[in-house]
Amino acid sequence: MKSALELAMARFADKEEQSSRPLTWAQKDALAALDAKYKAKVAEREVFLQKQIMQARASRDAEALQQLETQLRNERMRLEDERDQAKEQVRGQEAKLKVLVVGSGGREHALVNACLASPLVGEVMAAPGNGGMVKAVRCAALDVNDIAATVAWRALRRWTS
Repeated sequence: MKSALELAMARFADKEEQSSRPLTWAQKDALAALDAKYKAKVAEREVFLQKQIMQARASRDAEALQQLETQLRNERMRLEDERDQAKEQVRGQEAKLKVLVVGSGGREHALVNACLASPLVGEVMAAPGNGGMVKAVRCAALDVNDIAATVAWRALRRWTS
């Protein structure tokens, strides 16, 4: 039986391993989108409450002014906490594989179907693909003999692995 210290150390090691995992491009994009979304929410609340704060200052109502400033601080903190929780969810998501199947034959079609059935795969594309594959996945019109073009296409799609 493990002691409380051993259990705590095991949990800490799991969290540390999770936090040291590199982020995927999709996760980075999602984090940037969350930052922009919550920055806009904070700005919206500030604009709304700043009008009321200005009115309270103009009317020299100290109590209302203090309440509004407290409300603004609380709204900022609430939105920052909400943003941080959403970011932690994105960071904790397992990265799904992106698969590019190169070819247009029956074997490649079988590979596409197997990849689509796998829970580890998030996105499947084929190049150049065939009529059957077009129904299941997106196909890229790549010259499979031009390796440089295929690598450049992968870089543009942010497929790093």
